[in-house]
Amino acid sequence: MRPHPTLEIMRRRGFAEAAARIADVSRPGVRLRTTGRTVTSPVASQIGGVPSIPAGEPWPAREGAPLSFLAQVQLGDLQGLPGCEVLPSNGLLQFWSEPTQRVWGFDPADRGAWFVRHVPGSAVASLVNQQVPKNDDAHPLTFPASGVEMQVRLTLPPWESKLFESLGLTDDEKAAFSDAEDETENEVGVEHQLLGHPRQIQGDMSLDCQLVSNGLYCGDATGYQAPERPSLEPGALDWRLLLQLDSDEITKMMWGDAGRRYFWMRRADLEARAFERAWMILQCY
Repeated sequence: MRPHPTLEIMRRRGFAEAAARIADVSRPGVRLRTTGRTVTSPVASQIGGVPSIPAGEPWPAREGAPLSFLAQVQLGDLQGLPGCEVLPSNGLLQFWSEPTQRVWGFDPADRGAWFVRHVPGSAVASLVNQQVPKNDDAHPLTFPASGVEMQVRLTLPPWESKLFESLGLTDDEKAAFSDAEDETENEVGVEHQLLGHPRQIQGDMSLDCQLVSNGLYCGDATGYQAPERPSLEPGALDWRLLLQLDSDEITKMMWGDAGRRYFWMRRADLEARAFERAWMILQCY
């Protein structure tokens, strides 16, 4: 994989040691670029569309209210791609969320407002089309489907994250990183991404995931000031981005004010294939 241009600039400017530390915690991610092309297979990687569901299983819902289908990834498409060995080797990974966008992932009570399903390869043959449940037109349960093109890229730890903080960089090294990032920050448009580091909008989600999933409310300062925070905080480093889903004109998805939905998991839960333990956060500008 090619070196990240931000780190190359840092090296040229005399900050090779800091660049090496950042490189050590950089991660490959898979960009999912929506093509707008028609999806012809029910088991293809896609964003939006109408899902196929294992026979005998209902449309996912929360307290009787159906969830929106967001995306699915054909795991066979990922074989051999750097970093993707943490995922199952076959089948589908499907993503769902509540349709109203009233859930932001900052409240422990938000649990259950999203759903990540792994359909093993052995169960793909049992997938069946289901009728989309009726719902308020203002809150769609499906979106226009788009095929995706996949591109592996190296992603850097976010400036505002426990991981970046743990590197112990000096103020000069942080400034060098910020300056280099400004120079290499290109307008790449819509950024759907599987794995890697997120493109954050409002701050450190790994800490939010750790606190909220352990029962602390983070919609205001309450959770951050809680006496339990010091003992929980180290666990923020265990969280990994699973999927970053951007606002996208092609699929008519708009999350808040041009925001993104982020699905997160602890590394141990990923290894255990415990996708029911995923946490979702919505951020916007």
